[in-house]
Amino acid sequence: MFTLAVANHWRQLQLRRKIPLSEEPHVPVKAELAQRIIELRAACKKFRAIAILGRCSITRVESIFHVYNKKRDINLDGVLPSVDSDQTRTLLNTKDGQQLTYQQVAQEVQIPQSSVDGLHRRQKAADLHKHGRRWTPEQDEKVLGLAMQNGHDWKRLCLQMPDRTRRGIEWRCYKIKRDRAGLAEQKL
Repeated sequence: MFTLAVANHWRQLQLRRKIPLSEEPHVPVKAELAQRIIELRAACKKFRAIAILGRCSITRVESIFHVYNKKRDINLDGVLPSVDSDQTRTLLNTKDGQQLTYQQVAQEVQIPQSSVDGLHRRQKAADLHKHGRRWTPEQDEKVLGLAMQNGHDWKRLCLQMPDRTRRGIEWRCYKIKRDRAGLAEQKL
């Protein structure tokens, strides 16, 4: 509400002093400008310095950089395969029966470094059978029994329950213990 009042005040001053409004239309981003911003940022220039050189605001420079840099890294005009390409998918799943790390896959497929970070999302999607299923009472009892035997060694528990993730097993065990403690308090 305060900003609207301030804006109205400045508009009234403009009208009283007959200051013309800026009639500049929206200037679309040109590929040359985007490329120049990306190159200057790669040369460790700050957004403020780039904005002064490009004669535009800092927020505009930041948004151009983030939008165009993301487009450039993901596909690079079809020259390099993206994170979701078939070649990446087959390499992520297995190569000669062994699991590859993300860095090895990136070297094989020649993905730009900033896209390597997206490979873990693809790996998680490959293990979809481990995510999003409901826990059965039998699995709850099995988790508690294994937790009693192994303590909080979640990796060992994960090896004994291959259809669940380590984090899922850990979370479920804590949830069961918390729920049982809450029921015990209610009985008192």
